[in-house]
Amino acid sequence: MEIGEQAADFSVSVVNREGQVRLADYVGRSALLLGLFGGLHCPFCRRQVIHMNSYRERLQALGVEPLAVVNTEPSRGRLYYGRLGLAMTVAAD
Repeated sequence: MEIGEQAADFSVSVVNREGQVRLADYVGRSALLLGLFGGLHCPFCRRQVIHMNSYRERLQALGVEPLAVVNTEPSRGRLYYGRLGLAMTVAAD
């Protein structure tokens, strides 16, 4: 992939609310900060998702929308991230 080349669309299950999120949902809206995280087994990744959420308002003020995708089963992601009340979208794949 080259700089400026359009990424392929994908769809993943949202774990901190209902539904799915697609990359295409962000086209034309704003810049996207996409965080890809290894999984719930990784304490660093769990902390970084929460840390990324703490910057959500500052990012949005700059026109950047954060999206975290965690490598785990959606049901496991819901058990962990669903209870934290994170404001940004967290998805699982």
